[in-house]
Amino acid sequence: MHPLWAVKNHIFTGARFGMAQNFKSTFANQLSMSNPSTLPGDNGVYACPDNLCKNNEIVGFYKPSSNKSANFAFTYTLGDELFFDKFGISGIRVYGDIEYANANLGERYKVQNKGGLNYNPANIKAIDPNTGQVIPIANTNPNTGQVTYSTPQGYSSPCAALTSANPLGLCPTPPPRGFALKPCTMVTLGLNVDFF
Repeated sequence: MHPLWAVKNHIFTGARFGMAQNFKSTFANQLSMSNPSTLPGDNGVYACPDNLCKNNEIVGFYKPSSNKSANFAFTYTLGDELFFDKFGISGIRVYGDIEYANANLGERYKVQNKGGLNYNPANIKAIDPNTGQVIPIANTNPNTGQVTYSTPQGYSSPCAALTSANPLGLCPTPPPRGFALKPCTMVTLGLNVDFF
């Protein structure tokens, strides 16, 4: 007697080899922050539209390694088909598969600045957590009327110099990484049930 009283039972298996070649991908970075700073004066206009400051979007373009073994993939499938009628029209198929891939999206070959900066760093303010004071501090020379900015002693930025154009040393958007998924071994398991 066939399982589930099927007219026909068919066990099947299969294997597939392949490699990914001649494809390209992109990866983008963009920094943003919520900041309610206003423009100089008493007009109440925010320095960033909707209080959301966005930096430039930096896009990296990638192409795969020329090493063919770096993008090797293998899939193995094992399953069983049960047909409930003598014509094989209706039935159920149960199968599992395992896939191995050596994923490598490749090396960055180009970087593009797509823009998107929507604020002037000179207008951005912050709160000193030690004193609660707004920084940078604006200092006006009484003789010349020239305005300079200062920050608390010991304040520094990890990524930008403190200048009059960028008194808080706000960080620019970093470029995308040099390699995408290098190397990355991926294994997936699947269990599937089809009714037909």
